[in-house]
Amino acid sequence: MDVLIDTNVFIWAFEDDSRLPASVKVFMDKSNSIVVSIASFWEITIKTSTGKFVFYNNIADIMDKAVFNGFKILPIER
Repeated sequence: MDVLIDTNVFIWAFEDDSRLPASVKVFMDKSNSIVVSIASFWEITIKTSTGKFVFYNNIADIMDKAVFNGFKILPIER
């Protein structure tokens, strides 16, 4: 089963943040694949550029690390 996660859940999982609810972590651990939309990476970029969010890696590194850690990136198609 694929699980599509939103931007906050992705960030919390990516950073191993304690704000990720245990129930969500268990659910993600049981799934076959975790999917994150490319739009989440856009959102991270926008929030970082406006100062609303601090991420110490550039977006390309974040995406590479996400794929390396088993996240699938969902493209936007028309």
